[in-house]
Amino acid sequence: MVVAHSHGGLVVQEAAAMDRDLVSAVIAIDAWFAERDEAFMETVPDGMRQWLRSAVRQTNGMTVIPPPPPAAFGINDASLAAEVRSRLAEQPLGTFDAPSSGFNFAQAGIPGVAIVCEPRTLPFDRLAERHGFSIRSITSGHNVMLLEPRRLASVLLQSVRHLDFIAGTSGERVRRTPVPRSDVGPRGKHVSRQARP
Repeated sequence: MVVAHSHGGLVVQEAAAMDRDLVSAVIAIDAWFAERDEAFMETVPDGMRQWLRSAVRQTNGMTVIPPPPPAAFGINDASLAAEVRSRLAEQPLGTFDAPSSGFNFAQAGIPGVAIVCEPRTLPFDRLAERHGFSIRSITSGHNVMLLEPRRLASVLLQSVRHLDFIAGTSGERVRRTPVPRSDVGPRGKHVSRQARP
């Protein structure tokens, strides 16, 4: 089971296209998916595409797109915005321009749940529905994991139970990749137990 946020939806889509066994179920959080063999730049609304094209620049010999300001994702708290800004990085233009495989989760029998942030300003629900995902809503900005972490955790757990139910009725088991146990530090940062003295 994979959780994908925003541009990560396209990454999961291509991972599944390369190896169907890598992805048994998907929880998509305001995630982009390609509808056919199109690039990310082609999936977004015209206004967003124009902004991305106008922001392209050269850095150290690479063609990149700088990250938008945190406020563009609904992050207005000054201290949180400063922390987010320090973690953002430029992305190579190729991650926006490379064509997608057009892989369809529904056709491959991969179940999914899409968590869509309200109010809906981008077509995340429509893109997810084309892949057969059920839709759940949460009132928040795009970066819901920072803005509403507890509420998101609750919706994630509901989504996992839903996908487990689907797996149970189909006779299959949704595989989960084990992760190291961790403690949650300030602002949700994870600190590995093994790293503790």
